[in-house]
Amino acid sequence: MAGCSAINTIDHIADDVHNSNLNILTQHTYAGECGQDYKAVILNAKGFGGNNASGLVLSPQQTVSMLTAKYGIEAMSAYSARNQAIKAVTRKMILMRVKGKKPFAISLVRRLWMRIQLP
Repeated sequence: MAGCSAINTIDHIADDVHNSNLNILTQHTYAGECGQDYKAVILNAKGFGGNNASGLVLSPQQTVSMLTAKYGIEAMSAYSARNQAIKAVTRKMILMRVKGKKPFAISLVRRLWMRIQLP
């Protein structure tokens, strides 16, 4: 995927790992243009000294689906309408960066964000 990078840290799966229900990747895998080919992934990190951590990362589509199930279509439609202001500011900031200009007040984005959060 363009613009994304990661460090592969394993070259094989240990023999004692039960992985019949898992797709443990050891190489980069294309997940679709916007990650839509996967609903979710689990990132696992095994630290030195036995400290392990796992994190669930949901796709944008799965996140919206779950929020819609929880809050309903009406609330999500209202959120989407309010979110248009954030998208407009974000587009302006990206264009300014592309043109080599420093984006204007980040506090504006924070103020807008506070207005669009779900109940």
